[in-house]
Amino acid sequence: MNKVKVTYYGMDGEGTNVTEAKRDAGNKIEAIINADFTPCYLELGNIRVIVFRDVFGWHYSFLTKQENIYNWASTGRDREATIISAKSHIAQNYYNGSNKAECLDYLDDRQERANLATWIKFQERYAEARAQGKTDVEAHAIACGY
Repeated sequence: MNKVKVTYYGMDGEGTNVTEAKRDAGNKIEAIINADFTPCYLELGNIRVIVFRDVFGWHYSFLTKQENIYNWASTGRDREATIISAKSHIAQNYYNGSNKAECLDYLDDRQERANLATWIKFQERYAEARAQGKTDVEAHAIACGY
């Protein structure tokens, strides 16, 4: 059976007939109106991020000292998943080679802590290889375990 597609008050909808297509569009509009748009501010050291929602979904942006947005990431997921993703990104950017525990402690999600620990091990192996005079390519291969 063919689907009917309509644009109803600016929202696309589809259904088996015009009435169902309008109802689909109306349901989408209602979901946006009733959605949680509460932003969240995250900070670790000098790294600050705002987690926010627009009609397309949840996103996060890194903020500079001057409060200018310089990096925007869209997760396409729910608020909590976006916060987890943002915190992981913050921890990676904050890591400086000597603050491993602080970065790991910042993360609430067990899987993200494990992912960060693996990433840090790579960074440590890479830094050690570079300190031994290896080229970027050689150090990368060593850090990857090749």
